[in-house]
Amino acid sequence: MNESSSEKGFAELPPTHQDQYRRIMHELMAFAQGHTIPICFAPPLVTAAVPLKGCAIASVTLPATLAARV
Repeated sequence: MNESSSEKGFAELPPTHQDQYRRIMHELMAFAQGHTIPICFAPPLVTAAVPLKGCAIASVTLPATLAARV
């Protein structure tokens, strides 16, 4: 690992360089966060008709992995 990338190397930098590094990293993080989209990994949903007492039918949405067992 490069000595300048270590915590000790950072602490040895002059305060102006430390501040500049922090400002640059802040801008890079803000840019990255502003250009990302949230991703949710989940199984696809399936809508199933479930008969209830009295001949009523309810529409239930389940993850596809659970619907396969119904």
